[in-house]
Amino acid sequence: MKKILTVFAVIISVLVTSMAYADSGKQESKAIKAAYRQWVEAVTTAKGKPEKVLALYAPDAVLLPTLKEGPFKTREELQKYFVGFTSLKKLSAKTNKISVKVSGNIGMASGIYTFSYIDSKGNPVSTKARFTFVYEKIDGKWLIIKHHSSASPESDEVDYDDDDD
Repeated sequence: MKKILTVFAVIISVLVTSMAYADSGKQESKAIKAAYRQWVEAVTTAKGKPEKVLALYAPDAVLLPTLKEGPFKTREELQKYFVGFTSLKKLSAKTNKISVKVSGNIGMASGIYTFSYIDSKGNPVSTKARFTFVYEKIDGKWLIIKHHSSASPESDEVDYDDDDD
């Protein structure tokens, strides 16, 4: 009887630990999505003053942006880029798709977003782009350590046929 109770206690312990881990994973996934939404909010409201945007990046973060050649690896490079980017007239961002993955103190958000703004000639511009944000939990806060964004292909239809005939 004692062995049965011990086995039962071990099984319950494993189940409780698994459930707690699964719940923690859901909470961390929600935290990554919240960190991403915070970035979107900061970028679209900065108006040329990107301090709130820069605060979301780790000190040694790397950015490969959509609208400029990168990579940007220093705080000064990130600041210069975001001063220009957040100064775009009527800048807005729409998240089309997002997927989140968390493993330990590393999290990733990837998907598709569309930036819209008015260019220097007064024309509306809309740029659909793919993104990947890699986050690291540093001192209890999810910070961006890598950010890659690239314009989406114009068409989803690509002919991969190599035949020369």
